[in-house]
Amino acid sequence: MNCRNDILMLLQACQRLYETVGIPGRLAESAEDTAYSSLVLSFDAIGRFNRSVKTELNRIPGLEAEQEGIHILQIFASSLDLNRNDRESEPSYPPDLYRTVNRLNVSLPLGAFGLMEDEAVLFYKLNVLLDLKQDLGWNTQLIDRNIGLLLHIHDVFIDTLEEVATGKLSYDSAISRLRLP
Repeated sequence: MNCRNDILMLLQACQRLYETVGIPGRLAESAEDTAYSSLVLSFDAIGRFNRSVKTELNRIPGLEAEQEGIHILQIFASSLDLNRNDRESEPSYPPDLYRTVNRLNVSLPLGAFGLMEDEAVLFYKLNVLLDLKQDLGWNTQLIDRNIGLLLHIHDVFIDTLEEVATGKLSYDSAISRLRLP
């Protein structure tokens, strides 16, 4: 098999897994103009405010050792849409948001939050090292565990990050609430 087919089969297996528990997914297969397939999943009821977190799973092209069957799968989550409809100018973010994200990232076991300023999106990115010499079930379970970690991290931190992003909570208060070192 080739890399594209292996990854596509893995994404299809993940889609089936999540659909069995009521989480619909949308698979976008690679085409001539895209280098990779991706799976988009949306998880609801995250955090105190029951928000949705959209994730996209795709491989990072060019970083794999294909002959060894090693590939990196990126799990990218659009964590918070920071675009407010009442803005007439370019978005600006409180310095406390950057400081809080940086401090939090040092404490996270895997992955990191970041800010795409032009799109006004706070994101979380996690990379998973796949071994396509293992069977499909093994890699699917590995991805599922990492998505579980992603959802747990969001459940614990996303509400506080939103309060910092909107200026309702200071850096010091956020660090204290999150009990970060």
